[in-house]
Amino acid sequence: MPLQKSQFRVEQIPDGNGNQNPSTSYTMVITVTPPGLAPSKTVTKTVFIEPAWNSINTTAVICYMQVFSQSQDGAQELFNLMQLIWNIEQPFHLNLLGDFSTPFEVQTSYDWGTVVNNLSLFGNRDFFYFGHGDGSALGPNTNVDLRVSDINTFLKNNSKDPLTATNRHPYRFVFLDGCNTAWACIENT
Repeated sequence: MPLQKSQFRVEQIPDGNGNQNPSTSYTMVITVTPPGLAPSKTVTKTVFIEPAWNSINTTAVICYMQVFSQSQDGAQELFNLMQLIWNIEQPFHLNLLGDFSTPFEVQTSYDWGTVVNNLSLFGNRDFFYFGHGDGSALGPNTNVDLRVSDINTFLKNNSKDPLTATNRHPYRFVFLDGCNTAWACIENT
């Protein structure tokens, strides 16, 4: 059987002025020279050009973890807030988790799996989360949480070396409302 050439389709992505980019990526070579006798370090990074967001079908993930007991006023207020956000986002993203009457509540590790699957979708660009959180996880609990290391894995982020880090999944808007979510490592994901 004869070998056939593989055919690759290179997506044509215009720049902000409508001019055709020469490729779907560009390469940066970064050299850092510290003072003194320390050696220079050079890294090469390929930066991928993403299509304009208005040219792809974008999605959003809106979820919450109830932090109040049902007898507290805050429980109903949080639920009402989730309904309000769902109602604002729904016209722009027709495939949100949950619905207006039942916004998506994270209660189990299966629920976190659903959140992860949706956050991993190519078109997902917005993420709203309300609930427990600290500097290393959303919903920190011995059995039910989403760790920063897991987020980096499913988004294919490389944060070990900032000079060579690649964020394969940029977000337009992320809102995290959880006790200490602004601490430590979450901002690097």
